[in-house]
Amino acid sequence: METSEGDKMETLKNLKMIAAVDLNWGIGKNNDLLYHIKEDMIRFKKLTNYNAVIMGKKTYESLPVKPLIDRKNIILSSTYSSNNDEVIVCRTFKEIINLIKINSNMTFWVIGGAQVYEQFLPYCDEIALTVIHTVDNDADVFFPKIASSPVSESYTDSYMRIHRGDEMYDIKNDVFYEFQTWKRK
Repeated sequence: METSEGDKMETLKNLKMIAAVDLNWGIGKNNDLLYHIKEDMIRFKKLTNYNAVIMGKKTYESLPVKPLIDRKNIILSSTYSSNNDEVIVCRTFKEIINLIKINSNMTFWVIGGAQVYEQFLPYCDEIALTVIHTVDNDADVFFPKIASSPVSESYTDSYMRIHRGDEMYDIKNDVFYEFQTWKRK
């Protein structure tokens, strides 16, 4: 498989994704998460701490605390600029891919938004999902479909679920959810 730029795609073992999705793969609305689940935020921090996080400009601007502490923040944007030492602004997708390849001992987590997930998915080795057992009909941003549903047993040619945690309940949001891990085949 090749990219539109003619580069051969390869799975990068140090590139992962993390997202919280509803049953229709919805991830956000109005530049915010669909749900704020405390245990999901704890998991996000545990997995991404002391690593690099890759995001688009809108995702970065939506963060309640900027930059994310104890992480190298990488922003894919042709217009954004920053003077913060914990923030790297890359103008192109290819620039980030090269950064990932050069730093093979570091884990890079793609954290959004939808276009950034879509761009990096063909290179991604692993996906950590929080699956929220509901459908938010107001969702206006979606994670790329890697299966017909996050809870189905049908998989794409590219990814397979390797872990499905116990169903948990978040009283604040009145939703059930579970943690999953997907791996490139």
